[in-house]
Amino acid sequence: MSEQNESKVSPLTTGNDFANIGKLMAALMKARNELPLLKNDSVNGQYNHRFISLGALLKEVTPVLNKNRLQLVHLPVVSGQQAGAELLLYHESGQFIKNSLLLPVKDDHPQACGSAITYARRYSICAILGIATDKDDDASSATGFHDRVDGPADGEQSKPVSNLNKNNRRSGAKW
Repeated sequence: MSEQNESKVSPLTTGNDFANIGKLMAALMKARNELPLLKNDSVNGQYNHRFISLGALLKEVTPVLNKNRLQLVHLPVVSGQQAGAELLLYHESGQFIKNSLLLPVKDDHPQACGSAITYARRYSICAILGIATDKDDDASSATGFHDRVDGPADGEQSKPVSNLNKNNRRSGAKW
C-alpha cells in the first residue's frame, strides 16, 4: 500500500458537538427500535465463524435508516500498512456522527486491503447502530486467548473466570 495516503483518523466526531445532535439521536433511537433481528448469512472458512455479510447488513438497515431520515456514508481509508473505513451517519438536519476504523493489513495485495475495508465497514455499522451480530468471544481472538470457556447453559448462573496463570490460560478450573 502506498505511504502517500496518510489519513488523519479521529476517534469520534460529531456535527458541532454532542449537545447539538439531538435530532440525529432521536432518529437513531427510533430506527434502532425498528431494526429487524439480523441473521448471520456467511461463514468464515478459516475459523468456521458465522457472521452477517456487508450486503445482507445493508439490505436490512438501509430502508429503516432512510425511513428515519438517516444516511450512512462510508469512505475507504488507507494509512501506511492499515486500511479501513470512515463512517458518517448523517441526519437530514445536517447533524452527523463520524468515526474511523483502521485495521492492519498483512500484505500489499489489493484483496487484503479490500477485505480490511469491508470488515471495517461492517463492524462500524454494527457499532454505531448498536447491533450485535457476531458471537462475542470477549476479545479472545484479539488477545490470543483461545482457550475460552463458553457461557452458562440456559437456566444456569454465570461463574467468574478465575485461576488464570500468567499466560492467561486456565489452570485447572472446573465448572
